[in-house]
Amino acid sequence: MPKSESTKVILGYILICVIWGSTWLAIKIGLESIPPFLGAAVRFLLAAIIMFGIVAAKKIHIPRHSLAIRLYILVGCCTFSLGYAFVYWGQQFVPSALASILFGTFPFFVAALSWFVYKSEYITFVKAVGIVIGFIGVVVIFSEDVTYHIGDASTLGMGALIIAAIIQAFASVTVKKYGYEISTLALITVGMAIGTCILFIISIVTEDWSVTVIDAKAVGSVFYLATFGSIVTFGTMFWLLKRIEAVILSLSAFITPIIAIVLGVFVAGEQFTAQIFAGSALVLLGILVANLQGLFFLLKKRKR
Repeated sequence: MPKSESTKVILGYILICVIWGSTWLAIKIGLESIPPFLGAAVRFLLAAIIMFGIVAAKKIHIPRHSLAIRLYILVGCCTFSLGYAFVYWGQQFVPSALASILFGTFPFFVAALSWFVYKSEYITFVKAVGIVIGFIGVVVIFSEDVTYHIGDASTLGMGALIIAAIIQAFASVTVKKYGYEISTLALITVGMAIGTCILFIISIVTEDWSVTVIDAKAVGSVFYLATFGSIVTFGTMFWLLKRIEAVILSLSAFITPIIAIVLGVFVAGEQFTAQIFAGSALVLLGILVANLQGLFFLLKKRKR
């Protein structure tokens, strides 16, 4: 890889980690002015409009056969509507840093579903250890709140973020198994449009739009999440996937929550109890351990 290309790869990797790490705080800020489902719907409406423009400009073919349509509906329902509906709703009651940690269990559920449901991924001993460590961390995080405040809003909010991770993991595993012939940009664009419609319906049925405040927080949050949090990150990620190994890219799941914690604590003034901090550290350790074997294999391959 040329030196100039290597520099772009490094900068691109840093970019997606920083942006993804900051989206949790951006969602939290936006929730101060706009209801959760409406905020998510407007975000993806703007992002979908931009994405359709990109697809049209690049003349990307959008398949219309039955499998493609089923996958569009799956991505729209799981990734861009229900998945993000639980994320936005849960973040009303959970600090942004903790939300990023709980959703950081996403790769664990991807591995588990790949093995249990589709038998398409062999879980090595090291990866299993990482998953177990991560889930112990989640139990530690929940245990403090569940023990003393079972059923309260923060417990439900944390549960919503775990559900979001499971839903999105299911969609990712299914798309990986059946959607390899469909353009990723087409899949995301159409799925995003479907998800936007569903989110607007959920919002109309469940939310009072009159409480919405169109201020700098609302506009800034939606614009940042739609452009940087959706368009820039997806575009950069696909560009990186063609240039670096997937195992290296997967380590962003370890880095992103750390950035979210730093921003949550130092920018938003969020606080962690010792128990939540310990649980979060275990989740991050689990993510790192689960990826170590793949990383070591990659390093050995490069030395040959």
